[in-house]
Parts: sequence; C-alpha cells; structure tokens
Amino acid sequence: MAYRKIAHWLKGSDASAKALEVAVDLAKAYGAALQSVAVEPAPHYYGDIGEASEAERVVSGETGKLLEFARQEAARRGVEIETYVVFGQKGDAVAEFARAGRFDLLVVGAQGKSGFIKRLVSASAWQRVARKAPCDVLIVR
Repeated sequence: MAYRKIAHWLKGSDASAKALEVAVDLAKAYGAALQSVAVEPAPHYYGDIGEASEAERVVSGETGKLLEFARQEAARRGVEIETYVVFGQKGDAVAEFARAGRFDLLVVGAQGKSGFIKRLVSASAWQRVARKAPCDVLIVR
C-alpha cells in the first residue's frame, strides 16, 4: 500500500521523537504529505477571547518548542511538514484529527505503562487512538 497522507502525533517523549523519524522517512519514501499534531487540554475559558489567548500561550510555550522541533527535524531530512495544535482529550483529539484530515497512516510513539495492573486498569492514549483512528496506525517503540 502506498501512503499519500501521513499524520504524526507529536508529544514530548523519546518514543514520539522516534515516531517522528519514522514518519519523516515514510513520507520521503512514499512522496507523501506529512502533518504533525500536538494535543493540549481544552482551553479553560470558552469564547473567542479566551480560546485565542490560551492558544497563543500553548504555541509560545513547550508545545511551540515541540512544533519547531518537528519542523527542524523534517527539514533536516528534506521533507516538508505542516504542524498543528488541537485541543481536547489526547486519544480522541488525535483520532478526530486523523478522521478530519483523511489520513492514510497515523504514526504514534508508544509510552508503555509498566506493570500488569496499570495496563489492565487504564488504556493509554495511544491505545485509544489505535482503536478509534479511521486509518492504519503505526505504533513506534
């Protein structure tokens, strides 16, 4: 299968950085469009003014640094990337981003939970994405 549109879930983890490398390599190999998305909790204040100021805070803070990292990493490898921030619950927001963008592939980094009980009690966000995404999902460890 040839992928034409690839999404990457950008988080501040080592697994996410590895997933970005894989997504960039796949985009280059297939000549696919690449987009990376970071997720932030929904803004505390609703309405145009509150959402705008919250979005500016996020993009200028740690999330802004992550987005810049993704742009630099892709450029270093000769691949164009578009970066986005979405607001909401992590797993649901990423799955919705993949659905709305009509992606062929979503690349995510696994942040494994340690211990059998932890894995049994709560599914991680990347597991929710894998269940809910409307496209193929590649989980990078």
